[in-house]
Amino acid sequence: MVFLGLPHGAVDHLMIPKARNESFSVRWMMKISAVYLLLGTSYLLLWLIQPVLAFALFIAITWFHWGEGELYVVQQLFMDKSLTGVQKTLEVVLRGAAPMILPLIAFPEYYRLIAEATVNLFTSGNTSIALSLPNTAKTLILTAYILAALILFVYIYRGSGNSLSLKYTVADISILTLFFLTVPPILAIGLYFCLWHSVRHAFRYSMLDNEPREGLQQGSVMPAARRFFIDSAPLTAVSLVLLGGLYYFLSVSSGLENLIGVYLVLIAVLTLPHIVLMIWLDRIQGVY
Repeated sequence: MVFLGLPHGAVDHLMIPKARNESFSVRWMMKISAVYLLLGTSYLLLWLIQPVLAFALFIAITWFHWGEGELYVVQQLFMDKSLTGVQKTLEVVLRGAAPMILPLIAFPEYYRLIAEATVNLFTSGNTSIALSLPNTAKTLILTAYILAALILFVYIYRGSGNSLSLKYTVADISILTLFFLTVPPILAIGLYFCLWHSVRHAFRYSMLDNEPREGLQQGSVMPAARRFFIDSAPLTAVSLVLLGGLYYFLSVSSGLENLIGVYLVLIAVLTLPHIVLMIWLDRIQGVY
């Protein structure tokens, strides 16, 4: 969380100027800060007023972001530069559904435990959330997921004919599916967020500067890692202070699920403006 999870969003204020070949300035800092303050504060208010709705929104926006955030990787690493609207939609739906929907099928009790712990931070502490799905619904959802994956594979094969993209996409989707159907979600989502989503985002950030990019092209990770950690350190520290403030403000009781709940609320509040900036970045870089 400290070295990869939170830092991946702590470079947002630098990414847009770099992508536009502009120097970071006070004007840019004010723009990015305004996005975070407006959207983050609004979302925090929603948690205070309607925590169940806020949690449902968190699942929805994370589903979208964790899927949409993969499009750049597909284009740059999988060498599939001509993504169509259909392929983009399937990529977003499948890659976001793996961490957000598959655990609900395989481990509904874990899902419910964290959902209730997070929501109860803002209620009297006795909110119950029914998340168990009947076996028929689970079968239908899993069938639709597998069918969508097969359609995506066929679409890549017959559309772009890019064997590299097809091979990597099949590997990605297969790994994610097996992982989230077998590993308990608290561990699975934590590992995925830090070691998959955040690392790929750090790669994207590193591709914006000459030295880190050239290092990666030559097989050296250190220049990119060094620049990323230095650039992300200040706002990572701010995020940790916010996490401590949120913990104090909500008067959190002991228990691992309650601590995870506080962390999820902070991540949710930071994710909404982060998504807006990433869509902005996607437009600059031609993902859309």
